[in-house]
Amino acid sequence: MDPDRLLLLESPEIVVGVDLERGCDIHRISRPSGRNLLASYDWSTPAPATALHAYGSSRLDWLSHYRGGWQVLFPNSGHDSRRGPVPLPFHGEVSTLRWEVITAGATTLHTRTGSRLPLVLDRLMELDGDRPILRLRERVVNVGNEPAEFVWGHHPAFAAVTRTLIDLPTAPTVVDRGDMGPPADLSPGGEGRWPLLPAGDGALVDVSRMTGQPTSRLVYMPSIGQGWAAIRWPDEEIGIALSWDVTTFPHVWLWQERGSTGYPFYGRAALVAVEPQSAWPADGLDGAVERGQALRLEPGQTRTTALTASLFRADRRRVTGVTPDGSVSVEQIAGTDAPSA
Repeated sequence: MDPDRLLLLESPEIVVGVDLERGCDIHRISRPSGRNLLASYDWSTPAPATALHAYGSSRLDWLSHYRGGWQVLFPNSGHDSRRGPVPLPFHGEVSTLRWEVITAGATTLHTRTGSRLPLVLDRLMELDGDRPILRLRERVVNVGNEPAEFVWGHHPAFAAVTRTLIDLPTAPTVVDRGDMGPPADLSPGGEGRWPLLPAGDGALVDVSRMTGQPTSRLVYMPSIGQGWAAIRWPDEEIGIALSWDVTTFPHVWLWQERGSTGYPFYGRAALVAVEPQSAWPADGLDGAVERGQALRLEPGQTRTTALTASLFRADRRRVTGVTPDGSVSVEQIAGTDAPSA
Protein backbone atom coordinates (compact mmCIF):
# COMPACT_ATOMS: atom_id res chain seq x y z
CA MET A 1 0.00 0.00 0.00
CA ASP A 2 1.43 3.37 -1.08
CA PRO A 3 1.63 5.48 2.12
CA ASP A 4 1.10 8.65 0.07
CA ARG A 5 -2.50 7.51 -0.57
CA LEU A 6 -3.36 7.32 3.13
CA LEU A 7 -5.25 9.97 5.02
CA LEU A 8 -4.00 9.73 8.61
CA LEU A 9 -6.14 10.13 11.71
CA GLU A 10 -3.82 10.65 14.67
CA SER A 11 -4.12 11.03 18.42
CA PRO A 12 -1.44 10.65 21.13
CA GLU A 13 -2.59 7.03 21.53
CA ILE A 14 -3.39 5.64 18.07
CA VAL A 15 -2.80 6.19 14.34
CA VAL A 16 -5.27 5.08 11.66
CA GLY A 17 -4.58 5.32 7.91
CA VAL A 18 -7.46 5.38 5.39
CA ASP A 19 -7.21 4.92 1.61
CA LEU A 20 -9.60 7.47 0.12
CA GLU A 21 -8.84 6.32 -3.43
CA ARG A 22 -10.23 2.83 -2.99
CA GLY A 23 -13.07 1.77 -0.72
CA CYS A 24 -12.14 4.01 2.22
CA ASP A 25 -10.15 0.94 3.29
CA ILE A 26 -8.28 1.16 6.56
CA HIS A 27 -4.66 0.25 5.86
CA ARG A 28 -2.99 1.20 9.13
CA ILE A 29 -3.81 0.81 12.82
CA SER A 30 -0.92 1.30 15.20
CA ARG A 31 0.44 3.06 18.22
CA PRO A 32 2.13 6.35 17.17
CA SER A 33 5.55 4.72 17.37
CA GLY A 34 4.51 1.10 16.79
CA ARG A 35 4.22 -1.23 13.81
CA ASN A 36 1.11 -1.56 11.68
CA LEU A 37 -1.10 -4.28 13.16
CA LEU A 38 -3.06 -4.76 9.94
CA ALA A 39 -1.75 -6.96 7.16
CA SER A 40 -0.35 -4.56 4.56
CA TYR A 41 1.65 -5.47 1.49
CA ASP A 42 3.46 -3.42 -1.13
CA TRP A 43 3.28 -6.09 -3.84
CA SER A 44 3.85 -5.16 -7.48
CA THR A 45 1.93 -8.30 -8.58
CA PRO A 46 -0.67 -9.35 -9.43
CA ALA A 47 -1.31 -6.36 -11.67
CA PRO A 48 -4.50 -4.65 -10.44
CA ALA A 49 -7.52 -5.12 -12.67
CA THR A 50 -8.72 -2.14 -14.68
CA ALA A 51 -11.57 -1.57 -17.13
CA LEU A 52 -9.21 -2.63 -19.94
CA HIS A 53 -7.33 -5.30 -18.00
CA ALA A 54 -9.77 -7.64 -16.27
CA TYR A 55 -9.24 -11.21 -15.09
CA GLY A 56 -12.56 -12.66 -16.21
CA SER A 57 -14.33 -12.73 -12.83
CA SER A 58 -15.14 -10.17 -10.16
CA ARG A 59 -13.45 -12.39 -7.56
CA LEU A 60 -10.13 -12.43 -9.43
CA ASP A 61 -10.45 -8.70 -10.12
CA TRP A 62 -10.97 -7.97 -6.40
CA LEU A 63 -8.09 -10.18 -5.35
CA SER A 64 -5.80 -8.53 -7.91
CA HIS A 65 -6.07 -5.31 -5.89
CA TYR A 66 -5.88 -6.96 -2.49
CA ARG A 67 -2.94 -5.80 -0.37
CA GLY A 68 -4.36 -6.46 3.09
CA GLY A 69 -6.11 -3.89 5.27
CA TRP A 70 -9.71 -3.56 6.46
CA GLN A 71 -12.53 -3.36 3.90
CA VAL A 72 -16.28 -2.86 4.33
CA LEU A 73 -18.21 -5.37 2.19
CA PHE A 74 -21.51 -3.97 0.89
CA PRO A 75 -24.12 -4.46 -0.55
CA ASN A 76 -22.70 -7.92 -1.28
CA SER A 77 -20.26 -10.08 0.64
CA GLY A 78 -18.73 -13.27 -0.69
CA HIS A 79 -19.56 -14.69 -4.12
CA ASP A 80 -20.88 -12.41 -6.84
CA SER A 81 -24.66 -12.17 -7.05
CA ARG A 82 -27.37 -10.46 -9.05
CA ARG A 83 -30.44 -8.33 -8.30
CA GLY A 84 -32.55 -8.37 -11.45
CA PRO A 85 -30.25 -7.33 -14.32
CA VAL A 86 -27.66 -5.78 -11.99
CA PRO A 87 -24.53 -7.84 -11.21
CA LEU A 88 -23.16 -7.42 -7.69
CA PRO A 89 -19.44 -8.19 -7.69
CA PHE A 90 -17.48 -10.35 -5.28
CA HIS A 91 -17.33 -8.63 -1.87
CA GLY A 92 -19.43 -5.71 -3.12
CA GLU A 93 -18.49 -2.66 -5.12
CA VAL A 94 -18.12 -0.12 -2.29
CA SER A 95 -14.77 -1.68 -1.35
CA THR A 96 -13.46 -0.59 -4.77
CA LEU A 97 -15.00 2.89 -5.08
CA ARG A 98 -13.70 6.33 -4.21
CA TRP A 99 -15.94 7.56 -1.36
CA GLU A 100 -17.17 11.12 -0.92
CA VAL A 101 -15.50 12.96 1.96
CA ILE A 102 -18.07 14.96 3.91
CA THR A 103 -15.76 16.21 6.68
CA ALA A 104 -12.20 15.38 7.69
CA GLY A 105 -10.28 16.41 10.79
CA ALA A 106 -7.25 15.31 12.79
CA THR A 107 -9.20 12.57 14.59
CA THR A 108 -12.47 12.26 12.61
CA LEU A 109 -13.46 11.31 9.09
CA HIS A 110 -17.02 11.34 7.73
CA THR A 111 -17.52 9.67 4.34
CA ARG A 112 -20.25 8.11 2.26
CA THR A 113 -20.79 6.23 -0.98
CA GLY A 114 -23.59 5.04 -3.19
CA SER A 115 -23.86 1.49 -4.51
CA ARG A 116 -25.36 -0.35 -7.46
CA LEU A 117 -28.58 -0.72 -5.47
CA PRO A 118 -30.68 2.25 -4.17
CA LEU A 119 -28.61 2.18 -0.98
CA VAL A 120 -26.21 4.78 0.40
CA LEU A 121 -23.62 3.84 3.03
CA ASP A 122 -22.51 6.60 5.41
CA ARG A 123 -19.56 6.14 7.83
CA LEU A 124 -18.17 8.25 10.67
CA MET A 125 -14.71 7.31 12.00
CA GLU A 126 -13.58 8.82 15.30
CA LEU A 127 -10.51 8.36 17.49
CA ASP A 128 -10.97 8.49 21.24
CA GLY A 129 -9.24 11.52 22.75
CA ASP A 130 -7.70 9.66 25.71
CA ARG A 131 -7.54 5.97 24.76
CA PRO A 132 -6.20 4.00 21.75
CA ILE A 133 -9.66 3.39 20.31
CA LEU A 134 -11.15 3.74 16.82
CA ARG A 135 -14.94 4.01 16.66
CA LEU A 136 -16.92 3.34 13.49
CA ARG A 137 -20.55 4.37 13.14
CA GLU A 138 -22.23 3.31 9.91
CA ARG A 139 -25.66 3.96 8.44
CA VAL A 140 -27.41 2.56 5.37
CA VAL A 141 -30.26 4.52 3.76
CA ASN A 142 -32.65 3.24 1.11
CA VAL A 143 -32.98 6.26 -1.21
CA GLY A 144 -35.19 4.43 -3.72
CA ASN A 145 -38.95 4.01 -3.96
CA GLU A 146 -38.92 0.23 -3.58
CA PRO A 147 -37.55 -2.24 -1.01
CA ALA A 148 -33.90 -3.28 -1.23
CA GLU A 149 -32.13 -6.37 0.13
CA PHE A 150 -28.42 -6.55 0.86
CA VAL A 151 -25.70 -8.17 2.89
CA TRP A 152 -23.07 -6.33 4.89
CA GLY A 153 -19.77 -7.26 6.44
CA HIS A 154 -16.36 -6.08 7.59
CA HIS A 155 -13.09 -7.61 6.42
CA PRO A 156 -10.23 -6.62 8.77
CA ALA A 157 -7.05 -8.64 8.16
CA PHE A 158 -4.20 -8.57 10.67
CA ALA A 159 -0.54 -9.34 10.25
CA ALA A 160 0.31 -12.87 11.39
CA VAL A 161 3.81 -12.07 12.61
CA THR A 162 5.67 -13.97 15.35
CA ARG A 163 3.16 -15.86 17.52
CA THR A 164 -0.40 -14.73 16.72
CA LEU A 165 -3.33 -15.72 18.97
CA ILE A 166 -7.04 -15.22 18.25
CA ASP A 167 -9.64 -14.96 21.02
CA LEU A 168 -13.36 -15.35 20.29
CA PRO A 169 -16.38 -16.47 22.33
CA THR A 170 -16.79 -20.22 22.54
CA ALA A 171 -19.41 -21.16 19.95
CA PRO A 172 -20.15 -23.77 17.26
CA THR A 173 -17.72 -23.41 14.35
CA VAL A 174 -17.92 -24.82 10.81
CA VAL A 175 -15.25 -25.26 8.13
CA ASP A 176 -16.13 -23.94 4.67
CA ARG A 177 -17.05 -26.72 2.25
CA GLY A 178 -14.92 -25.35 -0.58
CA ASP A 179 -11.43 -26.43 -1.55
CA MET A 180 -8.99 -23.88 -0.10
CA GLY A 181 -6.12 -25.51 -1.99
CA PRO A 182 -2.65 -26.09 -0.60
CA PRO A 183 -1.70 -25.75 2.20
CA ALA A 184 -5.25 -26.21 3.61
CA ASP A 185 -5.30 -28.52 6.63
CA LEU A 186 -8.95 -28.59 7.80
CA SER A 187 -11.64 -31.06 6.74
CA PRO A 188 -14.09 -29.28 4.36
CA GLY A 189 -17.49 -29.01 6.05
CA GLY A 190 -16.06 -30.20 9.36
CA GLU A 191 -17.77 -29.02 12.54
CA GLY A 192 -16.48 -28.31 16.01
CA ARG A 193 -16.57 -25.81 18.82
CA TRP A 194 -14.19 -22.88 18.93
CA PRO A 195 -11.24 -23.19 18.82
CA LEU A 196 -10.99 -26.91 17.90
CA LEU A 197 -11.81 -28.12 14.39
CA PRO A 198 -11.18 -31.41 12.57
CA ALA A 199 -8.24 -31.74 10.22
CA GLY A 200 -8.23 -33.89 7.13
CA ASP A 201 -6.60 -36.74 9.07
CA GLY A 202 -9.25 -36.63 11.81
CA ALA A 203 -7.08 -34.88 14.40
CA LEU A 204 -8.29 -31.69 16.06
CA VAL A 205 -6.60 -28.40 15.17
CA ASP A 206 -6.53 -25.39 17.48
CA VAL A 207 -7.36 -22.60 15.00
CA SER A 208 -6.88 -19.89 17.64
CA ARG A 209 -3.10 -20.19 17.23
CA MET A 210 -1.20 -19.20 14.13
CA THR A 211 2.33 -20.48 14.07
CA GLY A 212 4.97 -20.48 11.36
CA GLN A 213 3.37 -23.45 9.59
CA PRO A 214 1.79 -22.88 6.16
CA THR A 215 -2.01 -22.89 6.25
CA SER A 216 -5.10 -21.78 4.33
CA ARG A 217 -8.41 -21.77 6.21
CA LEU A 218 -11.92 -20.34 6.00
CA VAL A 219 -14.28 -21.14 8.87
CA TYR A 220 -17.56 -19.73 10.16
CA MET A 221 -19.18 -19.10 13.51
CA PRO A 222 -22.86 -19.26 12.47
CA SER A 223 -24.19 -17.60 15.62
CA ILE A 224 -21.59 -15.94 17.78
CA GLY A 225 -23.96 -14.53 20.39
CA GLN A 226 -21.44 -11.94 21.61
CA GLY A 227 -19.91 -9.42 19.20
CA TRP A 228 -16.23 -9.34 20.08
CA ALA A 229 -12.83 -10.71 19.11
CA ALA A 230 -9.18 -10.06 19.95
CA ILE A 231 -5.90 -10.65 18.15
CA ARG A 232 -2.85 -10.92 20.40
CA TRP A 233 0.89 -10.84 19.79
CA PRO A 234 2.10 -11.65 23.32
CA ASP A 235 5.77 -11.64 22.33
CA GLU A 236 5.32 -7.96 21.42
CA GLU A 237 2.91 -7.23 24.31
CA ILE A 238 0.35 -5.75 21.91
CA GLY A 239 -3.18 -6.71 20.96
CA ILE A 240 -6.18 -5.32 19.12
CA ALA A 241 -9.73 -5.93 20.30
CA LEU A 242 -12.85 -5.65 18.14
CA SER A 243 -16.43 -5.07 19.28
CA TRP A 244 -19.53 -4.97 17.09
CA ASP A 245 -23.31 -5.02 17.02
CA VAL A 246 -24.55 -8.63 16.76
CA THR A 247 -28.02 -7.57 15.62
CA THR A 248 -26.42 -6.47 12.34
CA PHE A 249 -23.43 -8.85 12.32
CA PRO A 250 -24.51 -12.09 14.07
CA HIS A 251 -21.98 -14.27 12.22
CA VAL A 252 -18.18 -14.42 11.98
CA TRP A 253 -15.99 -15.54 9.12
CA LEU A 254 -12.42 -16.43 10.11
CA TRP A 255 -9.86 -16.45 7.30
CA GLN A 256 -6.23 -17.49 7.80
CA GLU A 257 -3.44 -17.50 5.24
CA ARG A 258 0.23 -18.30 5.61
CA GLY A 259 2.32 -19.40 2.67
CA SER A 260 -0.66 -20.10 0.35
CA THR A 261 0.55 -20.97 -3.13
CA GLY A 262 -0.80 -19.64 -6.41
CA TYR A 263 -2.78 -16.53 -7.30
CA PRO A 264 -2.85 -13.94 -5.77
CA PHE A 265 -0.56 -14.62 -2.80
CA TYR A 266 2.20 -16.75 -4.37
CA GLY A 267 3.39 -17.82 -0.93
CA ARG A 268 3.81 -14.23 0.35
CA ALA A 269 0.84 -13.67 2.69
CA ALA A 270 0.76 -14.14 6.45
CA LEU A 271 -2.54 -12.88 7.82
CA VAL A 272 -5.61 -13.63 9.91
CA ALA A 273 -8.96 -11.96 9.28
CA VAL A 274 -11.84 -11.92 11.79
CA GLU A 275 -14.89 -10.76 9.85
CA PRO A 276 -18.22 -9.69 11.41
CA GLN A 277 -20.88 -10.52 8.83
CA SER A 278 -24.65 -10.29 8.38
CA ALA A 279 -24.86 -13.69 6.64
CA TRP A 280 -23.02 -16.96 6.23
CA PRO A 281 -21.53 -18.84 4.39
CA ALA A 282 -19.68 -16.72 1.84
CA ASP A 283 -22.08 -17.34 -1.03
CA GLY A 284 -23.20 -13.73 -1.47
CA LEU A 285 -26.57 -11.99 -1.49
CA ASP A 286 -28.19 -14.69 -3.63
CA GLY A 287 -27.56 -17.32 -0.97
CA ALA A 288 -28.53 -14.98 1.87
CA VAL A 289 -31.89 -14.23 0.21
CA GLU A 290 -32.59 -17.95 -0.21
CA ARG A 291 -31.87 -18.61 3.49
CA GLY A 292 -33.75 -15.57 4.77
CA GLN A 293 -30.54 -13.94 6.01
CA ALA A 294 -30.58 -10.86 3.76
CA LEU A 295 -31.05 -7.46 5.36
CA ARG A 296 -33.95 -5.44 3.95
CA LEU A 297 -34.88 -1.77 3.97
CA GLU A 298 -38.15 -0.26 2.83
CA PRO A 299 -38.08 3.06 0.93
CA GLY A 300 -36.70 5.82 3.15
CA GLN A 301 -35.71 3.42 5.93
CA THR A 302 -32.27 3.45 7.55
CA ARG A 303 -30.19 0.94 9.47
CA THR A 304 -27.31 1.90 11.75
CA THR A 305 -24.54 -0.06 13.41
CA ALA A 306 -21.32 0.53 15.34
CA LEU A 307 -17.93 -1.15 15.70
CA THR A 308 -14.84 -0.38 17.77
CA ALA A 309 -11.19 -1.35 17.50
CA SER A 310 -9.05 -0.83 20.61
CA LEU A 311 -5.38 -1.46 21.30
CA PHE A 312 -4.32 -3.07 24.57
CA ARG A 313 -1.30 -4.55 26.30
CA ALA A 314 -1.42 -8.27 25.55
CA ASP A 315 0.20 -11.17 27.38
CA ARG A 316 -0.39 -14.91 27.75
CA ARG A 317 -3.88 -14.42 29.21
CA ARG A 318 -6.84 -15.12 26.95
CA VAL A 319 -9.26 -12.27 26.30
CA THR A 320 -12.74 -13.15 27.64
CA GLY A 321 -14.74 -10.13 26.49
CA VAL A 322 -14.71 -6.70 24.84
CA THR A 323 -17.35 -4.09 25.65
CA PRO A 324 -18.89 -1.77 23.04
CA ASP A 325 -16.69 1.07 24.38
CA GLY A 326 -13.53 -0.98 23.73
CA SER A 327 -12.71 -2.14 27.26
CA VAL A 328 -11.00 -5.55 27.39
CA SER A 329 -11.50 -8.33 29.96
CA VAL A 330 -9.04 -11.21 30.35
CA GLU A 331 -8.93 -14.51 32.19
CA GLN A 332 -7.65 -14.19 35.73
CA ILE A 333 -4.25 -15.68 36.50
CA ALA A 334 -2.67 -15.15 39.90
CA GLY A 335 0.15 -12.60 39.93
CA THR A 336 -0.81 -10.76 36.71
CA ASP A 337 -2.15 -7.27 36.12
CA ALA A 338 -5.16 -6.22 34.08
CA PRO A 339 -4.43 -5.10 30.49
CA SER A 340 -4.39 -1.43 29.62
CA ALA A 341 -6.14 -0.07 26.55
